[in-house]
Amino acid sequence: MKVQLLTAIRRSKLRLVPAIKLREANYPNKEIVLRYLRLLTPLTAIPVQINPRYKIFLDGSVAPNSKTGAVYREITAFGKYREGIWHLAIKPIGASIKLFRIFIRTPWLLKLLWTKRKMIRQLDLVALQVVIGYAAYKRFFKKNINLIPIIISDLSPVLQMQWGAALSLGRNVIWWQDDYHHYKGFSKEDYMPYRADIAIVLNQKGLETVLKKNPNAQIYRRKRTLVHPLKPIPAICKVGIATNASFQASSDQLHYIDSIRQVLGVDKVYFRLHPNSKLTIKELNASWIEIAPSNELVETFSQKINIVIVGNSAVQLKLLCLGIPVIHVAALDIHPFDLYGYCNLGFCLGFKKGERISLVEVDKFYKNTMISKRLNQFVNVQSLANELSEIDI
Repeated sequence: MKVQLLTAIRRSKLRLVPAIKLREANYPNKEIVLRYLRLLTPLTAIPVQINPRYKIFLDGSVAPNSKTGAVYREITAFGKYREGIWHLAIKPIGASIKLFRIFIRTPWLLKLLWTKRKMIRQLDLVALQVVIGYAAYKRFFKKNINLIPIIISDLSPVLQMQWGAALSLGRNVIWWQDDYHHYKGFSKEDYMPYRADIAIVLNQKGLETVLKKNPNAQIYRRKRTLVHPLKPIPAICKVGIATNASFQASSDQLHYIDSIRQVLGVDKVYFRLHPNSKLTIKELNASWIEIAPSNELVETFSQKINIVIVGNSAVQLKLLCLGIPVIHVAALDIHPFDLYGYCNLGFCLGFKKGERISLVEVDKFYKNTMISKRLNQFVNVQSLANELSEIDI
């Protein structure tokens, strides 16, 4: 078994296994069938045919607030590759298309299972799903010899399969640093487990990560992040809440947020759910909660608030750069306090207990002019690097 495939299996399991266990606990009867149907998931995601004019494969929708949408808009902002990037339509793929993709690939799948039967006997269902996906993407890239995949650094199991498959064919891959904390050394998670010949980075840490993996990589830097002066907190302020994907709107969490609201002396809070959140107004039905539209950009959200309360959400850094004082608190998600380390780095103020929040202390903290300097050093590339507008694929 190739190193790329072994890595894809190992790293995909880190995400797939906990999610499957949660489904088994919540829907035990459905999972009896779904655990086997899930093996076919990779086959439903891969297009049957792609026009040869496409050079770049961006596996996702370009809908507002989506990661792939942000990638598409940033690359095409310079007028390049507007017609050369394949991406999913904003409208989700219908069931009939998914069934057709499975049907047309069934003979290939049966042949794969037969020829790899000795190896397959040693695999569990999760590993088998990755093997099928890896082999399917390898076949796909063989047929589309000019297509280069963009791998967004927030690595899903599907992107693990794509990356490993492309490398096994000796193909170029574009690594896109999606967020400021996606670099080697931030956490145990490896945001760049394979090499890439082309990399588009967001900050200095991302650039250093690429160079450690491939010193000869073509590196381009994304648009510089403008760090706005932090805004003073008015006497009557509008408070925002920004949550991450693990926020469940449990009674304890809502009670905790309500107690913070009362400490801050405001009638309402403006709630921004994570773009991948499945929560609806039903779970957040309280008179003191106003919910932001699901497609509202972070920039628009920032214009409607004066301060923001966050748990472990990557959006906190973006809001800081937009000039919004951020208050990081514990207990809004499943992660420990200051997971991203932004409080420890000195440009975010945190309170382990919400009832101890003091707006006087918050205002005093963010008047420190060094915060903007620290932010600028962290969020931007400091070394010489080519502009994204110069990319030539």
